[in-house]
Amino acid sequence: MTTHTRRDLLCRLGAGLALGGTALGAAPARAQSLPAPSASSADGAARLVFGIPPGAAGTMLAQAMIAQLAPRYAPPIRLEHVLGREARRSAEVVKAARPDGNTLLHAQSALVTLFPSIYRELGYAPLEHFTPLAALSEYTFMLLVGPRVPASVRTLDEYLRWVGDNPGSRQVGVILKGSQGWLMTQQLVRDRDAPLLPVGYAGTTPVVNELLGGGLAAGIVVTGNAREALADGRLRALAVSSAQRWLGMPDTPSFAEQGLKDLVMTGWYGWFGPAGMPDDLTGRLRTAIGEALATPELAQTFERLAMRPLRATPAEMRERIVNETRVYAEAVRQARLNRI
Repeated sequence: MTTHTRRDLLCRLGAGLALGGTALGAAPARAQSLPAPSASSADGAARLVFGIPPGAAGTMLAQAMIAQLAPRYAPPIRLEHVLGREARRSAEVVKAARPDGNTLLHAQSALVTLFPSIYRELGYAPLEHFTPLAALSEYTFMLLVGPRVPASVRTLDEYLRWVGDNPGSRQVGVILKGSQGWLMTQQLVRDRDAPLLPVGYAGTTPVVNELLGGGLAAGIVVTGNAREALADGRLRALAVSSAQRWLGMPDTPSFAEQGLKDLVMTGWYGWFGPAGMPDDLTGRLRTAIGEALATPELAQTFERLAMRPLRATPAEMRERIVNETRVYAEAVRQARLNRI
């Protein structure tokens, strides 16, 4: 396939274009397990399950949402970090829960759009095992370098030349093996013949700490993270993966600006419940979530985390999942990556 075609495919990931059709490259899902007992806590709170450890932008977004839902929805909601299987364990827990609103999923989009093309044993089928509730926000990714990289290195090309001269610093920290950051590193290897090696971490905090401590030269994380270290110059952003420069980062060029037209990618956060939730329950949840998203407090959260708010109906969420899954499947195929 031509470079022009690859560019079109990757640009669709950032734009969220409607392609229609069904998802390609999805691994067969395991058989539906029996529902777990109601998972509400002793105080009657529902749990919001998240597959990334505490401390990063996704956690802050979830906490801000919960705070705004408190006066608008009952029962109260508690955030619970369920780790394992590169965040897939969180999705498996929600898939197996009763559809009674006591167990919800706070999902980064890779769980439902990219992972079906990456993992042989996914453990769930995104469109079959979940009830879409709300799309919350869109984000992009940034390539960061730390003090291990000389201050004279200011651009992507300079960084790649430096890595070529310093192969012992070829590791790039990414959040989860098989994620967008992992895929972007593979694309840099392909398109620039870059001697890079993606290394998966469970969460953002250890990547940032490794960068600051000099254990890693570079990392790819979601925008909105490491704000203080970026502001005081301890970390430097060399590129963002959006089609244009991202909000709050006017001085950081995109990969596309630096000659990598294929490397355009954004992600998003959404809330899901188990399949089979009753309409009256999902209606109450969606109304409360919509009201929370419209508050000034959430607007401030989005600005602080360099995220763009999203509004989408359940049908629009399903369409976006289908479209992005198709595009990621083609991107993975063109990169000649084997399933993990």
